[in-house]
Amino acid sequence: HCTASKSAISDFKISDLSTSNNFEEVCKSWLSIIKKSKPSYLAGDLYSGGGFKKLSNNLIKNEFLIISAGLGLLGADRIIPSYECTVSRGKPNSVSDYFQDQFNYSKWWDCLVPSKYSLGYINENTKNSKVILISVTSDYLKMIAEDLKKLVKKFYIFTGSKELAISLGFEENLIPYTEVFDGPNGTLRGTNRDFAQRTHTDFIKRLNKYNNFKEAYESVEFDM
Repeated sequence: HCTASKSAISDFKISDLSTSNNFEEVCKSWLSIIKKSKPSYLAGDLYSGGGFKKLSNNLIKNEFLIISAGLGLLGADRIIPSYECTVSRGKPNSVSDYFQDQFNYSKWWDCLVPSKYSLGYINENTKNSKVILISVTSDYLKMIAEDLKKLVKKFYIFTGSKELAISLGFEENLIPYTEVFDGPNGTLRGTNRDFAQRTHTDFIKRLNKYNNFKEAYESVEFDM
């Protein structure tokens, strides 16, 4: 998932929109702003959150995608504008807090799919993937849940919100990391906010070590 911390000043943000409870109106206005924007930054380099940096430094640019709450699904090598928009509750420029009525996370993801920089749906972009690894916080998981249910390849989720993942039907897709990961022997300890990306990073390192998915998975079970 994307991060609010960015390496450049934002060109536009959700608070630039006129207040409205009409979802379609807000969506149309946001897409219009995106359409007029000018791309200036490499997506893989724009986000400067600690967990994001740890993970991206262990991945090859053309092998990972970014789930952006403001622009949709992005390739790490995509040139994009800097912006401020999140679906995380209680955060500055949160589109989920923008409406007085209940916010529909999945509907917002559908809104972003046709945007100027979006690659489309996750399920459409991963049909040729051998395995899909996804690290997301609770609000981002709610946003992409319906998209994930259409995936045809095996996928695994890293998240600190296991109860939510299970309630959404993803119990079999969870990598078995627990709070033990942040115990005294943890090598990538940090904030709960970065738990998904830190555990994802750890698993990439295990894959590189064992060169075998089953062994890497079992090593997580053993350590936890």
